Amino acid sequence: MRSTALFTLALLALAACTTFIEAEDTKPAVTGEWTGRWESAGHQGHGGLKCVAVEAGNNTWKATFTAEFGRVKDYKIELTGKLDGKKVVFGGEVNIGTEAGEGVFKWSGSADEKEFVGVYEGGGDKGTFKMTRPEKKQDK
Repeated sequence: MRSTALFTLALLALAACTTFIEAEDTKPAVTGEWTGRWESAGHQGHGGLKCVAVEAGNNTWKATFTAEFGRVKDYKIELTGKLDGKKVVFGGEVNIGTEAGEGVFKWSGSADEKEFVGVYEGGGDKGTFKMTRPEKKQDK
């Protein structure tokens, strides 16, 4: 159950990869890859979290979250957001499935060019997630 909730948190984090209402030159570059962790506030676990966000339209992104919670599972969701200064603020509700610990999750958070953070609640759990840009591998 907690694994699914954590994964759901990751999905919510993807939502942070979302929308921009302001001019193109003022919005942060949220599209792309993110990597980090989710953590249950209810002591139901923690694990790795990845997100790949692709711009799908005005203020919307299609995101794939990959969460680790004893197993690895992908969740595909559409994200919407709103520019607030130099970050995108997001939030909403998403139904991530019918397996134990899944269901409807509520989330909120924000993303700028370097960090994607937020909170989630659902599937009998609540917690936080934090992702940053993956380190670039250097050629040898």
